[in-house]
Parts: sequence; C-alpha cells; structure tokens
Amino acid sequence: MRTTLRIGVVAACGALLAVVVATGQATKTAAEVEAAQRAALRQGGLRAAAAVTGSFAEVNNFGDEGGPTSLESMARASDAILVGRVVSNHSVLPPAGRYIKTEYRVRVEEALRGRPERRDRDTVTISMMGGRVSFPDGSIAQQSVRNTNPPLDGHRYLFFLIDAKPESKIGPQAIEVPEADFWPLRGSYGVFELPEDGSGVRPAHTRPHGDGSPSMEYKGLYPESMLLDLRAKIALSDRSRR
Repeated sequence: MRTTLRIGVVAACGALLAVVVATGQATKTAAEVEAAQRAALRQGGLRAAAAVTGSFAEVNNFGDEGGPTSLESMARASDAILVGRVVSNHSVLPPAGRYIKTEYRVRVEEALRGRPERRDRDTVTISMMGGRVSFPDGSIAQQSVRNTNPPLDGHRYLFFLIDAKPESKIGPQAIEVPEADFWPLRGSYGVFELPEDGSGVRPAHTRPHGDGSPSMEYKGLYPESMLLDLRAKIALSDRSRR
C-alpha cells in the first residue's frame, strides 16, 4: 500500500513538473514566434510573416486626427460623390506586400458629383485599406483598420471619392491586384452607410472628432436628410467655382 502511494505521489509530481515546463516553453515559444513574425514582416512583408505560423493578423491605425470638419469641405475636396450599393468585395495584396486593401465593386444608384461610371460600366471599384488574403501555401494574413466599419455586400452607401492613381501589378508578391477607380476621401471618413431599415445614417468611421464633423453631425439622421443637405452644399460649391 505504501509502495503504491509513493508511486502515485511521484507520478503526480512528475505530471505537475511537466505542466510547469510545458507552460514555460509555451510562453517562451510565443515570444519567439512573435519576434520571428515581426522580423519576417520587415524583411518579406505579410506573406513572409504569415508563413511563420500559417497566419498573421494586426490592427492598423492610420490616424483619427485631421478629419473633415464639414459636409461642404468634403464636397469641395471630392472628385466624385455617389450613392451606390456594394455588389462584391475582394481583398488583395499589392506588390509592396505590406498592406492589404479591399476592392469594393459598387453599383452606382446616383451620381451627386462627377461621372463615376468608368469604361461603360454601371459599377465602380473603390479601394479601402484592410482585409484578408490567403497565399498558395495555405497561410493567411489579415489586417483591420482601427475605428472603421468596412462596407458590407448588399448595403447602400454614400461615398465621397478621390481618383485613384494607377498601380503596378508587377511584383513577386502581387495577388490579383485590380485597377481601382477611386479611394474614399480621407479613408473611412468618406463613407456613410444609408440603412434602409429606418435606423439612420451610420458613418464608417466610428470615432468622430469634434462636434462639427459630418460623422458626428449626421450619425443617426434619416439618410434623405443628409442627402438633401449634401445636394445644397454641392450646388453652393459649384456656383462658387464659376
């Protein structure tokens, strides 16, 4: 009986030691893995970082300061302003390999400024930072943007847009990089969801700055109220240009 008890105590102590050692190794391994991913990210971009463990995720902060101060200023700064519905989206990794972008195909319902339709299409491609991509080896990289609610397929939005510069598709890390037509003005500040359930305008930027910002002023208001104000601001801006 004593022998059995002694064996049981030894076994229990051995198991406890194994847990402690394993825990210490896991903590050390996690730190080593994080360091390896960061080193890979610096040297080879997201593909290299994801290859270390099979996945890599991070949250980027592109700045909440210096956002638009009025609807009128947004109208003046935009190359095109449209109301449209997101048809589909596809995340891509440009040749530089450091930042993921998502290309949103948007069906134009109303052009409030400019002629956004390109090449005889009824849709435009709008590019925004963030998204998720997979690589041929099965690894995955994901990036999200702080204080941003990305557009959703099937939902209706108001977009303030600037023309996108052509991008090269050549490079060892390029993955189906399409040519975007537009970027939203000042990132997510230039995107407003226009819900059809009566819940009111939802700015894509979730951290408004200042009482006068459009993200604060129009949040929760009936979408047609915002569009009515915007049409008046655009008309005023157009008259001042003449």
